[in-house]
Amino acid sequence: MKKLGAFLVGLGLVAGTVFAAATNTATSVNIVGFNNITCLRGKAVLVNTAFKNIGGSDLKSSQVFGNQLPLGTSVYAFDPTIPGYIADNCEEGGWTSFITFRGNMGFWIVVDSGADSNTYSVALSGEVPLNLYDTNTVYNGVTMMGYPYTASVAWTNTTLAKNAQLGDSLYIYNPTNGYASYNMEEGGWSDPSLVINPGVGFWFQTASSMYTNVEARPYNP
Repeated sequence: MKKLGAFLVGLGLVAGTVFAAATNTATSVNIVGFNNITCLRGKAVLVNTAFKNIGGSDLKSSQVFGNQLPLGTSVYAFDPTIPGYIADNCEEGGWTSFITFRGNMGFWIVVDSGADSNTYSVALSGEVPLNLYDTNTVYNGVTMMGYPYTASVAWTNTTLAKNAQLGDSLYIYNPTNGYASYNMEEGGWSDPSLVINPGVGFWFQTASSMYTNVEARPYNP
């Protein structure tokens, strides 16, 4: 947890995180969907978008956010190989394009404190992922992640949770109480009833060496 705090304090992204998302369920082939994220002026939100670019190309900030957020908004994706953040900014000429979004990653959205409105509702949308499996790397220490499919899932049903080692932890931010931690203990996860909803970003912390995590699609097209 000390490593986690150090990374977030370094960019001032600990306090004031807010989150709201609508749930989505995939029921047919090539379905297009969305979930809503509420961002507050001067605050940060830790989220995830599992949707793919409808055109099939890499997903960049201009496709994810368009003109839904004000000038001065920044997006931060954590890269464990640095370790540190990669940032995109909403500027006069549009979004910068340093971040490539993937369904299994989490990221921060930070609305500038000088924005005109108190709140901004952002629809994260695109094609529902229908690939049978999603693969990503879990790094030693902390990895900012997200569930790579557009459905709610019991945390203990994910491969990430099933393969966790004793002492591994999951961190989810609550806008009222701050971070809630869930730990892998002798008898299993500390909260076996935890559900991960679409749009939720989270941190996963492990002392294990780097390994590959494979999640199976939870729904049928």
